[in-house]
Amino acid sequence: MRKSKRKTRKKQHPRWLYPALFGILTVLVAVLIWPNDSQYDVNKVTQSDVPVYEDIQVAPSQVDVHEPKAIAIPPQVIDKKIYQYNALKAHGIALVIDDVGYNLPALRRVLGWGIPVAIAIIPNAPYAKEAAEMAHKTGHVVMLHMPMEPANPHYRERMDDSFLRGDMSEGMVRTMLRHGLEKVPYAQGMNNHMGSFLTSMPEPMAWVMKFCQDYQLFFIDSKTSSKSVASDIAASSGLTWGSRRVFLDNSVKEDDIKQAWLSAERCAKRQGGCIVIGHPHPETLDFLERQMTHVKPKMMRVVTDLLHVPQG
Repeated sequence: MRKSKRKTRKKQHPRWLYPALFGILTVLVAVLIWPNDSQYDVNKVTQSDVPVYEDIQVAPSQVDVHEPKAIAIPPQVIDKKIYQYNALKAHGIALVIDDVGYNLPALRRVLGWGIPVAIAIIPNAPYAKEAAEMAHKTGHVVMLHMPMEPANPHYRERMDDSFLRGDMSEGMVRTMLRHGLEKVPYAQGMNNHMGSFLTSMPEPMAWVMKFCQDYQLFFIDSKTSSKSVASDIAASSGLTWGSRRVFLDNSVKEDDIKQAWLSAERCAKRQGGCIVIGHPHPETLDFLERQMTHVKPKMMRVVTDLLHVPQG
């Protein structure tokens, strides 16, 4: 009697199984390698990397408007031509957030407010490039927040290699500024981080303004010292320039921040335009998020609309 041959069939898996397994694998890989907010937490940045706020503590919280002074600019640095400036394009408050590049979740909060904010990034911050790309992608003005030598000897000792110093040559100043721009892509302008000593020195500031001319950058004087000549040198250079009027968070106490904001509103009404500088402290961001829920949208301006622009 013949034995019948059994046909063995290869077991077939459902058609959906392989795509499903591939999808699960993709998700697992993404979770493992994709950057997340926790890796950008400022608490994971070493204490030595956290920016110093010395100048904010000693700078005047409010700065009066003044016409540019006639500054003795070193010869063969800047043309001695006297420049005339156009009126401001708009009235209102322009907000600049300084010291960006240490905490991307904090920056993400700022970019989600739905108002124009200039993002000033420290070149040696661990996430400087990522911060610049985020701000640019969302249509905000990017600025190079250039570290400059402070007056207080205690804080001079804490300067790192990103600081412009008073004993540097013009060539070194330009090299440092170029390196800063490389680390902060999309920068349209510059303001000083600290710098209460350097911004009082006409020659180094003339070199800075010449660099800004060559790279088509505007300059905002953070006014970290009443002795600063930065805005005067910028105006004498034919540069597009501005000056900080109010520091929002000299103190991070809620009542103090509120009073600073009220000063900014009065400044904008009285003088037409007011450049306000704040920092990504949790207290500052909490206040601004609450404030922006009822502030008039037309009050908040792009910082470039509140700069002095040379005629012609």
